[in-house]
Amino acid sequence: MTPKAEVKQYWLGKTVIHSDHRFTYEEVQEIIEKEEGKYRDEVLLLNSLAQKLRKHRFKKGAINFSSQEVRFKLDENNKPVGIVIKESKEAHQLIEEFYAAGQTAR
Repeated sequence: MTPKAEVKQYWLGKTVIHSDHRFTYEEVQEIIEKEEGKYRDEVLLLNSLAQKLRKHRFKKGAINFSSQEVRFKLDENNKPVGIVIKESKEAHQLIEEFYAAGQTAR
């Protein structure tokens, strides 16, 4: 992939992933916003590529189906006591873009 997020070549096959760290969306979002943290350079590079891929998809006519996610707050008896609106931030978009790119390559 080039710095402009152009795919130059790809390979599809069975692989094994050995993960050194598992991030939450919140951890990744914090790295993106503060530009510091574990695997900072890698996360920022992936985010930059994801934003370019996203822009390119929309330029080609993709529809933005993003919506707010509503979650219910529950009490100790699992009764709803409120709602929380979850905002889709760059960390979510990063995963969505690379997932979409993987689906397209199939």
